[in-house]
This record gives sequence, structure tokens and C-alpha cells, in this order.
Amino acid sequence: MKENLVGLLKNIKLELFAAIISVAVLFVIDVNIDIANYFSQNRLNGISAFFAITIGVYIAVITILGTTEISISKDILAKRLDNQLIYIMVMGMVEDFISAGLATFVPINDFTARLFLMFLIISIISFVKFVIILVIIFKVNMIQMAKSIDEEKRYKDDILTYLSEIEKQVKK
Repeated sequence: MKENLVGLLKNIKLELFAAIISVAVLFVIDVNIDIANYFSQNRLNGISAFFAITIGVYIAVITILGTTEISISKDILAKRLDNQLIYIMVMGMVEDFISAGLATFVPINDFTARLFLMFLIISIISFVKFVIILVIIFKVNMIQMAKSIDEEKRYKDDILTYLSEIEKQVKK
């Protein structure tokens, strides 16, 4: 349990930093901006739709990674990257649910608009981290596939060489 909490905190450092900065800028420092009017109902609907889509992406990736064995699965598990990916996906989904919920169900006033903006920033940071990890996984997977293709080609070439040698011996 303690290990999971430490792992979670390690993986959301950037989001925590962004939340602290957001609280400082949006709530503590008296910033004279009219955020509530910026978030029109049309804009909130679009933001809610965006986060609904990102939640779907998180769920799709969780499903794909959880039910298939890709060529880098062993590397991910060996390097303990599975927990990092899980933490980022779960926290990203929680942040997206909060952001979508605020945009959909909470009336916008000055306070809720600032709170919403904070969650919006944090959610986008998490999604960017998630995409970066997916790109890294994709890159490593492509390298593994190239190695596998090369090994298969070498294996087939070796078999053809051995068959050719056998054919030569049979003809003698």
C-alpha cells in the first residue's frame, strides 16, 4: 500500500506542481481576469466532449495493453513501467472525470471557473504525459518488431542454406 502511494506521488509530481501554481495564481494572487465569462456554455460542452473522448482513449489503451501481449510487454514489466503507465492512466481518467463533471454539472461562477481551469490544466498535462509514454512504447515496440523480423529472416536464410547443403550432399 505504501509502495503504491509513493509510486503514485512520484508519477504525479508535475500535476501537483501545476495544481500548486494554479492555486497560487488563480486563488491566492488577486488576478483580475473574468474567467467565468470565458467559459461559455458552448465552450464547456466542447471541453466536456474532449474529456469524454480522452477518457475513452485511456480505457481503449488499458483494454488493449491489458488483453494483448505485445512484443515489449516483458520489457515493460521488467523495467516496472507498468505501474507508471497505470498511475498516469488512472489519475488522468480521474482528472478528466472531475473536469468533465465540473464542466457539465457545476454552475460556473468566479470560484468554480478558477477551479475548473486548474483541473483543465492538470488534465491536459496528464494526457500529454500519457501520449508521450505511448509514443515511447510505440517506438520500443517498433524496434522490437524490427529485431524480430531480422531474426526471422536470418532463421529462414539459415534453413535455406542448410537445405541447400543437404541437397548438395544428396546429389553426390
